Amino acid sequence: MIKRILSFLIILSIAASIIVFPSFAASLTTEEKALNLKKISIFSEDDTKFPLSQKLTRYEAAVYAARLMGAEKTIKENSEIYRKTNFTDVPEYMWYAPYIGYCTSKGIISGVGNNMFKPNDYVTEKDFLIILLGSLGYKSGIDFNWNTVFMTSYSAGLVKQISYIGKTQDNTNFTRRDAVEILYNALSTKLRGTD
Repeated sequence: MIKRILSFLIILSIAASIIVFPSFAASLTTEEKALNLKKISIFSEDDTKFPLSQKLTRYEAAVYAARLMGAEKTIKENSEIYRKTNFTDVPEYMWYAPYIGYCTSKGIISGVGNNMFKPNDYVTEKDFLIILLGSLGYKSGIDFNWNTVFMTSYSAGLVKQISYIGKTQDNTNFTRRDAVEILYNALSTKLRGTD
C-alpha cells in the first residue's frame, strides 16, 4: 500500500511539474489533456494516435488504471506473474495481460462471469468510474455501490459536474474523449483516506 501511495505521489508530482492545476486545466482542450497524459506515461505513443471519439475497451481501462497508480515498472518487472490470470479469454501472450492481472490482484477489476474478462468489450461510464475509484483506494460494496458510483465519483473529484450527484443513467456510449477528462481529473484527486 505504501508503494502504491508513493508511486501515485511521484506521478502527481511529475504531473504538477508539467501541468498547472486547477484553473489552467479548465482551459485545456481534451487533446491537450491527452498529450499531457502521454507526457506522464499514462498513455503510450500509440495512444495519442487513436481517435478520441472511439469507445474505450475493458483492457484499455485496466491499462490506464494501472498506469495511473504508477504500477508500470512493477508490472514490467513481474510480468511473468501478472500475465497469468484466471480469465480464459486473456491469453498470457497478449501485451495487456499483465495489466489485467495486476488490476485483478489489487481488486480493482473483475471478470464478467464464467472465467471471462471480455477484454475487447467496451466499458460504460460507470464501469470506468468503478475502475478508477478502485485505483484510488475506494472499495466497491464498502465505499460505493452500483447505484452510488456517480455520486462517489463526484465527491472524490473524478467528475466535476454537479449533475453527477443525482445522475442515475449510465453512459453506454463512453468514448476515449470521456476517459481523458476523467483520467485528467484523477491526477488532482486524493487517494481515499489521505490528505
